[in-house]
Amino acid sequence: MYKILIVDDEIMIRSGLSKIIRWNEIGFELVGAVGSAGEALKMIAQIPVDAILTDINMPDMTGLELIRRARKELPRVKAVIISGYSEFEYAREAIELKVENYILKPLDPQKITETFKKIREELDEESYTERQNQFITLADAGERRLAVLHAAERREHLAVRIRHLVLAVVHPCVR
Repeated sequence: MYKILIVDDEIMIRSGLSKIIRWNEIGFELVGAVGSAGEALKMIAQIPVDAILTDINMPDMTGLELIRRARKELPRVKAVIISGYSEFEYAREAIELKVENYILKPLDPQKITETFKKIREELDEESYTERQNQFITLADAGERRLAVLHAAERREHLAVRIRHLVLAVVHPCVR
C-alpha cells in the first residue's frame, strides 16, 4: 500500500478528501491531512510518502513550493494539485514540476479517484522496474563472484600441475 498526504488550509476540504475518497480501496494509506505546507514538510521528514495531494494557495507557502521542497527529500514523490485558480502561471509551474494532475475546485471525487488509480499503476510499474533492476544487479554480482571463483580454481589447478611438473623434473623417478 502506498502512502498519501493531504495538504490544504481549508479544514472542510481536508476532512472531505479524507472521508469521501476510499483511499484503501485504490491502494493508498492516508497517513495524514494537514493544514499547512510547513506541517506537511515536518510529516514527510518522519514518514516518507509516495504521493501528495495539495492545495496550491496556502498561507505559509504555495503547494508548488511544497512540492519542490518535498522532492529534495523524496525525488520520486507523486504530486497532485487542487486549486480554485485556473491561472495560466500556476498551471505552467505545475507542468514544470511534472505534477500528475491539476484539479480545479469544486472537487470531483471521481476525478480524484481516477487520478490516484493511475498514480498507483505508475508506482506499481516503477516498483516492478526497480525490483527487476535490483535482481539484475544481484545476478551480475553473482556472475562476477562465480567468475572469480572459477578463476581461483583454475589458478589452483595450474599450481598443482606446475608442482607435479617441477617434481617430475627434480625427481624423475617420483610420479
